[in-house]
Amino acid sequence: MKTMGLCVIKSEGKYLTKAEVEILKQEFEEIHFSSNLLFLRQHNGLRRANLHFLLSTTGGGKSTLLRTMFLDALASVGKNQKVLMYLTEETGQKFKYDIAQTGLLEHGAALKKKFDLVSETDCTAQELSGSFKFLLEQISSGEYGIVFLDNLTTARFYTTANYSNQVSYCDQLKAAAIKGNTALIIVGHTGKSVNGGSKNLIDPQDVRGQSLISNISEYIYSLQNFYTNGVRTTLFNIIKNRDGNVKYKYWKLLYNPEMKIYSESRAVDFEVVKELFKGMDKL
Repeated sequence: MKTMGLCVIKSEGKYLTKAEVEILKQEFEEIHFSSNLLFLRQHNGLRRANLHFLLSTTGGGKSTLLRTMFLDALASVGKNQKVLMYLTEETGQKFKYDIAQTGLLEHGAALKKKFDLVSETDCTAQELSGSFKFLLEQISSGEYGIVFLDNLTTARFYTTANYSNQVSYCDQLKAAAIKGNTALIIVGHTGKSVNGGSKNLIDPQDVRGQSLISNISEYIYSLQNFYTNGVRTTLFNIIKNRDGNVKYKYWKLLYNPEMKIYSESRAVDFEVVKELFKGMDKL
């Protein structure tokens, strides 16, 4: 068989044996990173060598959720690895200030040593010219068990790129995650047609710019807000996951204004989601 350079999986039989199925089952159920966040525990936490894509509108609460997930990641990553936060919109000082306000690192000297922080807004023009290469090196290095990219659609290397280069960037990010055996969490904005008053659940194809990142991600989440009589309800939706089976897809996130994180999450059924749409404030 001519493979054209592609990886071909050869099989001697038509079906997997029971032993092979059991091995795959154990692989999918293995916990790579434990989590205290109930919505991540639905699929056994963040997964190594996988892309986790979070999509939301501008001002939808992505930064709050990323802080929440970042602190959770610090507590779960192994002793010999760290967490990397790569920022494209806010300064490193602002992120550290917000993390400090949670109080969770106040007495955690060990946790403070478990992460590195890079912000494009703190970089010079010369540094920005090599930012994508630098990011790929960090993801593939094996030094970081978990890497956050907040966010792809506002990254300098991505926003100025043409369509074909955006495709290439997405493919390279995935390859780097596989090489480094890294859990990669990527944040993205929705396009202009999707906003806080949208009448539909956010769809993976609603991403701003090139949609390939949605197609190649093993896990896709959305964060969406509903206002009823001025009261905000934030909904986290597990749109896609690798094994295709989670018990609860929809989660109501409760915001803690003092700590500036989501301190609690509650599973809700689809009937609740429909009621949120029905009760939305009208312009």
